[in-house]
Amino acid sequence: MSQETILVTGSRGLIGTALCSVLRSLDHDVRTFDIADDQGGFGDILSKSGLERAMQGCTGVVHLAAVSRVVWGEQAPVSCFETNVTGTKNVVDCITSRDRPPWLIYGSSREVYGQGQMLPLTEGARLRPMNNYARSKVAAEGLVADAHGAGIRAAILRFSTVYGTVADHADRVIPAFCRAAIAGDPLMVEGPGNCLDITHVSDVAEGIANVASGLARGHRLQPMHLTTGHGTSLADLAQAVKNLADSGSEIRPVPPRDFDVSRFVGDPDLAQRQIGWQPKTSLDTGLAELVCNFRKAAGVSLDA
Repeated sequence: MSQETILVTGSRGLIGTALCSVLRSLDHDVRTFDIADDQGGFGDILSKSGLERAMQGCTGVVHLAAVSRVVWGEQAPVSCFETNVTGTKNVVDCITSRDRPPWLIYGSSREVYGQGQMLPLTEGARLRPMNNYARSKVAAEGLVADAHGAGIRAAILRFSTVYGTVADHADRVIPAFCRAAIAGDPLMVEGPGNCLDITHVSDVAEGIANVASGLARGHRLQPMHLTTGHGTSLADLAQAVKNLADSGSEIRPVPPRDFDVSRFVGDPDLAQRQIGWQPKTSLDTGLAELVCNFRKAAGVSLDA
């Protein structure tokens, strides 16, 4: 893959941060675009003028910026739709208006499937969104699919539970478990039987870079998962974190939220066939490293 000039929206997020590092290691010119750095619309995907300026001379766009938490979509459905759908429309419009349109990667979610019956789910499973966040992602996927149908080189990636850094949102389940276990606080397990397909952020970033390489070479790619194909219950996840932290914390089951998908495992076979990708970081290895990093961040001795 020759050097590309790639715009990454949501570049300060969990996946965006890791991706920018990977792309730079491959000698690509990376342009960051994140609302956390917003200056006069430069960083806000709701600003078409900011996007147009950022996109000048770009050969590719990775669109990750979004309201990224299901619970936020329930709390503020209007802003969720505006950011995730209107913002994506702005990105697509800016791409399609250019004389030489850059390729586009869109970061979507397992949430688009709702409650899948037969696991692991393939990408051909019916989309049955059951919360505001998921509905916004389905609508945004439609915009990207329309652009793809009109000749834009575009790929839709569906992520599941991504983890791997201390800087992640504190209320996400794995960071929350790590902090609680290290502090000796109860691990609040919302639906112990809920099942997650958990993928390390380094693997996800590598997968996105592989997709970028394929699009740059003119490949047409179907929507695909970047998932492990293995499910882990929240109860088992909490116990694993507790054990790794050598913690005396109580594991406290609480009822699940009625707007959350309770079970998801994504078949990763299509990603293997299309872009030669498969996850490398086992859950045991990734969790052990993360717990260690959380202990260091909290100033807790590794021998404690």
